[in-house]
Amino acid sequence: MGGLSWTSIKLAIFTAVTVVVTVWIATLIGNFQLFAEPYEITAQFTDATGLLKGDVVKAAGVTVGRVESIELEDGLALVTMSIEEGNELPADLNAEVRFRNLIGQRMVTLVQGHTGAAGLLEAGDTIPLAQTEAAFDLTELFNGLRPLIRSTDPEDINTVTRALVTALKGRGGQIESLLTNISDISDVVASRDSQLTTLLRNLNVVTEDIAGRDQQLQSTVADLNTFLGELQANKDELAAALVSLDAAAGRLGRLVDSNDAAIADEIDDLATLLDAVDDKRADLRGAVRALPEMLVGVERVNSYGQWSMIHLIDACKDDLGICGRRGTP
Repeated sequence: MGGLSWTSIKLAIFTAVTVVVTVWIATLIGNFQLFAEPYEITAQFTDATGLLKGDVVKAAGVTVGRVESIELEDGLALVTMSIEEGNELPADLNAEVRFRNLIGQRMVTLVQGHTGAAGLLEAGDTIPLAQTEAAFDLTELFNGLRPLIRSTDPEDINTVTRALVTALKGRGGQIESLLTNISDISDVVASRDSQLTTLLRNLNVVTEDIAGRDQQLQSTVADLNTFLGELQANKDELAAALVSLDAAAGRLGRLVDSNDAAIADEIDDLATLLDAVDDKRADLRGAVRALPEMLVGVERVNSYGQWSMIHLIDACKDDLGICGRRGTP
């Protein structure tokens, strides 16, 4: 074996196998190919704060590349990304800078867009600003909350915290039930997606119609304002009228109470009269039909001179049956 011991040969074989396995595991973890030729694309961002060279680029949760460089151009951040060969990206995708972990590291996430652009991204293509979104700036949020935090007494926060702990203590079952109910409501809302879509569409139509009647609404509001102004200007007269109306209602009530028996008798007589009219409907119908002819005859007789006489028949004959209980029609 040329002076090489068997132990040296075994050590060399072990080392080679270890290197191969290590490289293979590294390619699996890093999701990159050893002999693949990557291609570069660029994305425009309004803010790339926290994004560094070497940060991962992911699509559908899978690492597809790395950030190669970040440059400033015309007030925009141009982020150049190296995409591993074999990863085909649609031309309408959106690029977003997101938090990678809780310690503040960033990454670029590629998500499916909705522009409907056909084709795939090729080397040298640029994702426009309209299809990118910068990461949420936690520093700006904390800076905005700083005055509130400074003005808050820590003891007040402790008091609120203790009150919450006391209120929630021993209510695990109720909280779980509440969360379950919220989940059920969410499921119901999700299952009514088409109805909600229709409702929102109809609401949009109504909103557009109202917007188209802006002048009419302004005129209505102006008229209502004028009306309310008139009421305000005449509030004393309205108050006096209400007092008078109350007094009149009181007097009317007392009048009705004092004449309750007479009103009841009149109602009974009216009922008797209506019953009689109902029974004599056929006779009344015939009389009404004959009335025009009778009036024509009367007019013809009077045309010879004003000497005719009309005799009123007593309407309280027993055979007609239309008199009240007191003998009056």
